[in-house]
Amino acid sequence: MQNIDQINPHGITFSSLGDEAIILNFGDSIDESLNGTVLRVFYKLKKIAPLFIKDIIPTYNSIIIFYDLLIMENTKPFNKFSLQLFIEDIKNIIKDDTEIITFSRKIKIPVCY
Repeated sequence: MQNIDQINPHGITFSSLGDEAIILNFGDSIDESLNGTVLRVFYKLKKIAPLFIKDIIPTYNSIIIFYDLLIMENTKPFNKFSLQLFIEDIKNIIKDDTEIITFSRKIKIPVCY
C-alpha cells in the first residue's frame, strides 16, 4: 500500500487510519476560524459524498472519513491507486472557495441547580 501521508498547499495533513479511513488534520491550534474551515469542508464533503464513503466525522480541527475500499475500487479507474484519486478529489474540494450556506440557531436549555 502506498504511503498517503502528505501535506497539500493549504497545510492540511492527510493520514491513513488503518485500511478503512483517512484523517484530514487542519492544524493543532484552538481557533474559531480553523473550526469554521473544518466545518465548511465537512459540509462540502457531505454534499457530494460518493457511494463508497461510509461516514464523515468532523472534530474541532480535523475530519475523519470512513470508506469502503471494495466499492471505491469498483467506481474509479484502475490506472491509478484508488485512494490517491480520492485524496486528489478531496484536495479539489478544499481548493474550491464556494461557500456552503449553513443555518445555525441558539437553543436555550433550562438548568436547575
